[in-house]
Amino acid sequence: MSNFIAPQFQKRQSALSLNKNQLTNLVMENITSAVLFLDRHFVLKEFNHLYAQSIEKYTPYSPKQIRGENYFDCIPNARELLLPLFSRIKYMKTSKSVHNLPLTLKKQGEYITTRWDASILPVIDSRHTMQGLLIFTNDVTSNSSCDKVKKKWQPFYSVDKREKDLETALRVVLEIQKKDKKNIEANILSNIEKIVFPYIEKLSMDNLTSEQKICIKMIELNLQKVTSSFSLKLSSSSYNFTPKEIQIADLIRQGKQSKEIASLLSVSKLSIDTHRNKIRKKLNLNNKRINLTTHLLSLTNLK
Repeated sequence: MSNFIAPQFQKRQSALSLNKNQLTNLVMENITSAVLFLDRHFVLKEFNHLYAQSIEKYTPYSPKQIRGENYFDCIPNARELLLPLFSRIKYMKTSKSVHNLPLTLKKQGEYITTRWDASILPVIDSRHTMQGLLIFTNDVTSNSSCDKVKKKWQPFYSVDKREKDLETALRVVLEIQKKDKKNIEANILSNIEKIVFPYIEKLSMDNLTSEQKICIKMIELNLQKVTSSFSLKLSSSSYNFTPKEIQIADLIRQGKQSKEIASLLSVSKLSIDTHRNKIRKKLNLNNKRINLTTHLLSLTNLK
C-alpha cells in the first residue's frame, strides 16, 4: 500500500466540510503526489488515484478492499515504524515530513522493500479537535535502487511550500465552515423566537395552575439559553455581562417591557430598571438616544 503513510481528506463536518465532495476531488485528483486520509483511529477513509495505483502495484489488495480498513491491519509491517510517528503527530497536532522512509510490503508471497518521501499533516476542525491525518507521499523506490545506497529515513520538521499551501487551503475551508455555522445558529435562533415563543406566550395567558406556570416559565428560560451566540457576545470580555444581565438583555431583545420581565423573573420592576441602566452603561449607551432593544437586536446580527 505504497504510501500507507498518508491520510485522507475527510468527508465529515470537520476540517473539510464545505462542498466537501467537490473540494476533496478537486484537490486530491489534481495534485502530483499520492494522497490519503486516515481518520483519528488510522482508518483509511479517502485516497486519490495515484495512491490507488500504488495499492495495486505493491499490495494484493484492490483500492476498494482497503477503503474503510485500519491502515496497520492492511500493512502490519508498518506498525512498528509508523504507529509511533502517526501517534506523535496526532497528539502534538504538528506537521512532519519524512524522507526515504523504508516500507516493506507483501504481494503474492513476496516482500518488497519500498521507500517513500512523505508530508504528514494533522487535520483539525474549528474546535481544535483532531480529526485525522492527511498524507502526501511520493514513491522514491526506483531512485533509491539506482543509487544502490542504504539511506536512513529521517524526519524533517520544516514545513515545505506544499504543506504551507495545503494549510492555507484548510484555513480557507475552516473559515467558510465557521460562517456556515453562524448562519445555522442564526436560523435556529430565529425559528425559536418566531415559531416557539409565540406558543409559549399564548399558553402563559391561559388559566394555568401555579405548577403549570412554573413549568412554562422554565421552558421559556431554558429555550433562551439556546440563544448562545447572543449570550456569548455579551459574556465576552468586550462587554463582561453577568449571567443575570445576559438573561435580562435577552428578554429586552425579545421586546419585553420591564414590568413583563419583572413578573417573569419574580423580581421588582425597580430591580429590572437598575439592570437596564447597567446594561446600557456596559454597552456605552449612557446619555445616548439609542433604543436598547434595537441595539441588542443589532448585536444578534453581528458576524
